[in-house]
Amino acid sequence: MDLKVLVEQFVAPDNAAEEQNDGLNKLLIVIHQKQVTLQELVNNLGDYLTNSDEILRSRGTELLALVLERLPTLRIEQAQAGLLIQFFGSRLSDFSSLPNVIKGLRALIVTHHRPADPLVTTDEVVRIVQLIFEDVPMRALPVAVRGAILKMLRFIVESYPAATKALETDFIVGYLRMIDGEKDPRLLMDALSFFPDLCQKYFPNTHPSFAEEMFEIAACYFPISFNPKSGDPKAITKQDLINALKSAFTASPFFATFSIPFLLDKASSSPSSTVAESMEWIQYCIGNSPTSIFHGEEGILLLRTLATTLCAQVLESKENAADSLSCIIGVTEGISSDKEVLSRWIEMIFKHSLGIVPPSGTFGNPKNNNARSIKNGQNRSIIIALASATLESFDIVQREVLPVALNTFVLDEDWIVTVTSMLRCAARLNAVGTLKSLQIVPWEQEGKVPMGTDGVTACIDYITRGLKIERKSTKSIQLAKAAVVGVPIILDFIRNSETRNSGISGETVSEEDLKRWKQHANELMYLVSKETISGNLGNEGVSALGNLWEQRHADITPHFQEFLKTNSGNELKEGLSILLNLAKSTPAAVDSIVQLIVPLLASKPDDSGLVLSVLAQSIANTETTSLGVEVITELLRISPQLSFETAISVQNIVSRVTAATSVENQERIFQEIVLPMFVKKDFSLVGSHNKLRYAGTCPIKGKHSHLRKI
Repeated sequence: MDLKVLVEQFVAPDNAAEEQNDGLNKLLIVIHQKQVTLQELVNNLGDYLTNSDEILRSRGTELLALVLERLPTLRIEQAQAGLLIQFFGSRLSDFSSLPNVIKGLRALIVTHHRPADPLVTTDEVVRIVQLIFEDVPMRALPVAVRGAILKMLRFIVESYPAATKALETDFIVGYLRMIDGEKDPRLLMDALSFFPDLCQKYFPNTHPSFAEEMFEIAACYFPISFNPKSGDPKAITKQDLINALKSAFTASPFFATFSIPFLLDKASSSPSSTVAESMEWIQYCIGNSPTSIFHGEEGILLLRTLATTLCAQVLESKENAADSLSCIIGVTEGISSDKEVLSRWIEMIFKHSLGIVPPSGTFGNPKNNNARSIKNGQNRSIIIALASATLESFDIVQREVLPVALNTFVLDEDWIVTVTSMLRCAARLNAVGTLKSLQIVPWEQEGKVPMGTDGVTACIDYITRGLKIERKSTKSIQLAKAAVVGVPIILDFIRNSETRNSGISGETVSEEDLKRWKQHANELMYLVSKETISGNLGNEGVSALGNLWEQRHADITPHFQEFLKTNSGNELKEGLSILLNLAKSTPAAVDSIVQLIVPLLASKPDDSGLVLSVLAQSIANTETTSLGVEVITELLRISPQLSFETAISVQNIVSRVTAATSVENQERIFQEIVLPMFVKKDFSLVGSHNKLRYAGTCPIKGKHSHLRKI
């Protein structure tokens, strides 16, 4: 077949696409079968490759590039490759042929790459990269061509180490120019994802000089604003771009000097949605960077800027306070592995942002400024955020805060909240041993806390004092309500101490410690039960009692039994009201509450209406109950002692309990209660018509099916 004819068939711009493709395919076959050599093809393309007509020149270049691309096993001599590289390199400034020139270069550098015997020399690769950076107008090219260039550049860095080393600075500068302002989502994702390898693997010593330029290229895309194509499973998502940008932000520790101030500025001058995202990114950047970014003069200045800005957001902006507190926690978690940085971070926040002077000879004196600064509500939220992050941060904060809080002579609601919050942190972090290691020594001998009391005991004592205070004023009642919030936390804390009791420095909790703390806990439960039932602690008491009920209801029930037994009228009404609120807020308590209430129907007939109302509402506030048989048995047992009207109400409650219990329990109710009554024909309890109505709510199966006729 005539080679010239095949070349013209493809190159001729007037030919249909089908005819052009046919010519290309035939040409590929004869070259693959070695009927035609690469040199012969180039000779026949000569006039087209240098033609003054842009279309013919581009088509000729495309044919050569396609042959190189479609025949990856084509044997090419190094001398031939050198001439081809030289040709394609010279055409990088020919804009009309540029897409096909890139295709040809990719074929030689990527498709025909032979690691053991390189086809393209290091010098040739270096020269091509330099020419691309000098001559290619990246922004003016189609997406596909830009993508091909970026992929080729990445391949060169990964597969031609000698060329990469020779390029060094030129490559970083040129690559940044190539991707600057890129808007295609897929190309952008690929370019940003390459930053970590560029910085850490290929140019670890060179990139620091260009850290600011590299970061600025990435920073212009924050925050990501992108709406992906709908219905395309292969489309780039917004999260893909976010992940790529995050990897670019943390590609190098040298970026932290720029990324953290940049994100802080975004957080303080952007809409609330961007503020939250900025705070989350700060945490990510610090969590994925070495703590060494906060070493040295620049690192310390960066840490101080971070502390000052975040605290100001908490103290001055209610709208951004929650996000800023979360960021403080995240930063603290990210640096806790470095004791020096962590200590400096907490000291900066205490001293420069909250006005809390580091420990001195008068630190334990609650009359000094530290006491006022610590218990301030806004300051306290920052302090607790620091304490809640890690065991290491809790240990530092507790030594600054608790000696002041626990040495106060006069009970204070703010101090109770502070101590309770610290206990909550300790419980969540399993910091029992760490808190126990803290020795609370009064700053004066007449202090209320015994000399050398451990931190756990001192905290429990303080909460207990709040509950024992006489209710002589609104302030004292508020103190008690603040203290009761801490009781469930104390119990949770003690329960955790039985299984995970080591401290940050290996401190352990002894059996004697546990025994002493449990005695305190029992006293607190008694106080909470007594004061809540008496109506002294309001909703706070009910809430605390609900938490305690789930943990220790067996220890609390006797207090209720005694109260319900010895009171009637308004006092009983108040007690039942508390039980009803407890049933609403704590579904797990419903069964025990019902068992407490049912006996009152017989023992307090004058209050049966009130009791029935609370009973019905308690059961209505749970979707299921495990009582079933026991509740119904007790209700039916006492029914003969009730008036007909009350018995009818009991009947409705029985139906409700039956419907709420399991199918297995329904069968048991029928077998053990309903069936024997029919056998005995004992319908006197609530009237035969009601008994029959109740029987209809139970499953009647198998051998009992004849009862359906009754």
